[in-house]
Amino acid sequence: MPLEIKVLGWRAAGLRCVDHEVNFQKKDDQTHRISLIQMPNGNGKTTTLELLRAALSGAELENVNRFAKSGSSAGEFELKLLLNKKRTTVIMNFDFDAGKLHYTTTRGKGKVSGFDPPIEFKQFMNENFVNFFVFDGELAQNLLDQTKTNADSVINHLFQINVLKIIEDRVKTHWDIHRAKVKATDQVGLTRRTNKVVLLSQRLKEAETKLSELRARKTKLEYAIKIQTNEFDRQIKGGKKAQDDLIASRDKIVHLEGRSREAASALLDQMRDPCSLSPLISARLIDFRQGLDRVKLPESAAREFFEELAEEELCICGREINCTIAQAIRVRALQYLGSDDVSLLNGIKSSIDSSTGISGQLAEELSRTVLGLDDSEKQLAEARTELDRLVSLAKVDPKVRQADAELEDLKARLLKIDAGLEDFDDDNETIPDDKLLCIAVIKKKLKEAEGELAEITKTVQIKAKRDVLVTILQDAWTSASTIMKRELRTQANVRINELLPNNKIEIEGIDGALRLAGKERGSVGETLSVGYAFLSCLYNRAQHQIPFIVDSPAGPLDLDVRSEISALVPKLSGQFIAFLISSELQNFTKPLSKNCDDIQYLTIFRRGLDDYDQSAKKQKSHMETADGFIVMGQNFFESFQLEKQ
Repeated sequence: MPLEIKVLGWRAAGLRCVDHEVNFQKKDDQTHRISLIQMPNGNGKTTTLELLRAALSGAELENVNRFAKSGSSAGEFELKLLLNKKRTTVIMNFDFDAGKLHYTTTRGKGKVSGFDPPIEFKQFMNENFVNFFVFDGELAQNLLDQTKTNADSVINHLFQINVLKIIEDRVKTHWDIHRAKVKATDQVGLTRRTNKVVLLSQRLKEAETKLSELRARKTKLEYAIKIQTNEFDRQIKGGKKAQDDLIASRDKIVHLEGRSREAASALLDQMRDPCSLSPLISARLIDFRQGLDRVKLPESAAREFFEELAEEELCICGREINCTIAQAIRVRALQYLGSDDVSLLNGIKSSIDSSTGISGQLAEELSRTVLGLDDSEKQLAEARTELDRLVSLAKVDPKVRQADAELEDLKARLLKIDAGLEDFDDDNETIPDDKLLCIAVIKKKLKEAEGELAEITKTVQIKAKRDVLVTILQDAWTSASTIMKRELRTQANVRINELLPNNKIEIEGIDGALRLAGKERGSVGETLSVGYAFLSCLYNRAQHQIPFIVDSPAGPLDLDVRSEISALVPKLSGQFIAFLISSELQNFTKPLSKNCDDIQYLTIFRRGLDDYDQSAKKQKSHMETADGFIVMGQNFFESFQLEKQ
């Protein structure tokens, strides 16, 4: 069932931000498509965003007293939501004397203590997911950082791919419960087999987690090596020719390594035919072939001839066949070849004919392949020596030496990880179960252990059904996740090219975080554009309707890119709420108004700006709080210019 989250408004009092209350509602619980909130620096914009994230996720905030307004002993933040057209209010009560925060939730039948949204919304209203729709400049950077965000998780939750994992866990739990209820005749055997299943199951999880971590670290290191190699090239002071020589040398090594691999693979394929290895083998095979002909094998008459003859009334010589003679024919027929043997011998003779007929040619091809592999290896060794020479010349510069040292350190760390990954390929089944790392061996042993356990608990049939269903669910999860990430990457790259046609920047993959092609991250503007492009595609593909709350939606962008982003904003979600300062309005708000006719303009600022205080009081749509003003309207919004933000 598609879910819809709308922010109806919020209220803050007694907190570090300006006391304020905002309302985004229109008629019939509808909200404005876009709401722009202008809030000068120093008025609590960052605090408000942090409070919004907490109210949407129920987060336990650290150091509660840092939210206190000077002289305030208590504070309150109230967030009004519409969840599938049903009102829900989350209230955060701050007790600054005790340093405590308490949540209450009002929905349905009334108010309850704690953070308690409807259960179907909890997959979105949590700390990890909320960060993807309460968006600031840091999130754009974090989308490209493996250690700070998990785009995979958001994709799987937003498109409900994670439901397949939930079903898989429940299927496994159902079988565990069923197995536990069955009485085994051998209690000691049951305990032993159960412990083995538990041990191997835990070992499988640990091995898969460790393997995944190592692969992720390897991917990150390979990417870092690629970036550091570029940095090393950049630091070379020998001019463009030195850089070009170095790049050409590396490219040559890559080419020769590929050639060597191809030659080695071809050599192995050719060595599978014994006739290519030695003329002696061909001669011996021909002798064997001629020997079969000398003894007239296979015979034209096979064993089936005698079987059919025993069923006849008369022998081919005209003599009557009685029961005794028929039995004798059947017994003696075992001495002759059957049809399977005939087919086998004919196949052997045919293969010998085809192989030995071109044995000389095969031997020549093998010899050429060996010479080609030897030549490639020699050229590769020379190319590596040349690269070492070029690198040595470049290392005269201290900066180059530093870049090279960092590169070598990364390579050493990669070798260490590769060594660790090799342990996962060790398929030695004699390794103790609690030391196993090879996933295939653990799965094999676990399957055997579960089979033995199922046998003793008489649950073989239900275990077989569980295995089939779990395999289907795992394959479906992998396929759905892979396809969705590939499609999102393709669509996001199209959008990025529209926003930044001259920057040659694109998403290469989604592995936890977004991975850019050829670089670790772009400029601030490029990174923000990539974030917008990815998130716009992400939300447009999903059936769920989630608000999009952004801090400084166009601040670091070039002016021409701002207008492009303004065309993208109305497509991001059904409700877009943005915090801005006056310097960010240029080339953003006016193009935005041309792309959307439902924009709400709000200006929030602290008392004490005399000219603006007086101007705000003259506005028909304004509200005064204990320490600030909230003014509704486009004219005041656009005229509110502070020289010092």
